[in-house]
Amino acid sequence: MLQVLTPLEETRAYQQLVGIGIEKGKKEGQKEGRQEEARAILRKLLARRFGKLPAWVTARLRQADTAQLEAWAEEIFDAASLEELLGRE
Repeated sequence: MLQVLTPLEETRAYQQLVGIGIEKGKKEGQKEGRQEEARAILRKLLARRFGKLPAWVTARLRQADTAQLEAWAEEIFDAASLEELLGRE
């Protein structure tokens, strides 16, 4: 007797696994987008508060995670200098 094989893409297991991957990708993309948005906003605020930003500031912003960027944004008006706010590595 001939057996009819279901294409892998049509199986429930495959579709569930792909769905999980897509959802995970969406969440990661949203997280990265939020982080990039926080970085851009903080960069604008820093430039407005302290003037032209040196290269080391851009490097620090690029390395920071979302939580760190948000913490710096909360402290921006209390800091007297970029070094005081961001610390210098």
